[in-house]
Amino acid sequence: MAVWVTDDGIVNITGGTFKNSGDNCDLIYASGNGTINISGGYFEAAGSISGNAPGTKNPYSVLNVKDANWKPGNPDTANIIVTGGIFKNFNPANNLSEGPNTTFVNKDKYVVVKAEKTNDGW
Repeated sequence: MAVWVTDDGIVNITGGTFKNSGDNCDLIYASGNGTINISGGYFEAAGSISGNAPGTKNPYSVLNVKDANWKPGNPDTANIIVTGGIFKNFNPANNLSEGPNTTFVNKDKYVVVKAEKTNDGW
């Protein structure tokens, strides 16, 4: 994991490049009652070409919260809050991280836009 927060911890990611390698494809992880706020950066998790890394229930776990600690919007549980960033092969507004249609994005205030990589960037 590139970032793991737990036990009252708060991490604010405002930019940078985050990548990992190997069979564990969780890149950014929250547990306990930790919070990760993401407003920018580039995020790319390891995984096979098919997207199914060993031991995971979803491909490319760029963002993940410990299942037992997930109650969206509850400040007493683990949270990941996304307001910006580029997530390779991962939609923070609709993913399987904590079950079907999990969102780490406040859909009333933010939208996710699919981007394609070009020679000039994203």
